[in-house]
Amino acid sequence: MHARISWGKIQSGQWDAFESAFKTAVGKAGPQPGLKGRFLFRDSKDPDAGFTLSIWENEADMQAYEDSATMKEEVLPEIEKFFTGEYTTTNVEMRYSEIDL
Repeated sequence: MHARISWGKIQSGQWDAFESAFKTAVGKAGPQPGLKGRFLFRDSKDPDAGFTLSIWENEADMQAYEDSATMKEEVLPEIEKFFTGEYTTTNVEMRYSEIDL
């Protein structure tokens, strides 16, 4: 399995609006081939920062989504406006898990 992990700083006081926009954006994206699940985490020490995690069956499906018009034209424009410019994304391969995904 593979995962896409993103971290970003949100404009101060905008978390609720960001979370709503995130839910709208992923709702527009709908189900994707190979997507096992999506998660949004708010940093417990910094309420203006958070992480997203998406888990994929394989790297090819993850990359296809990342390169897709859906991601570039519907998902990112909906949420990028909330970021302060501090934003990173890392793609990783799962090497061990204690839960069955």
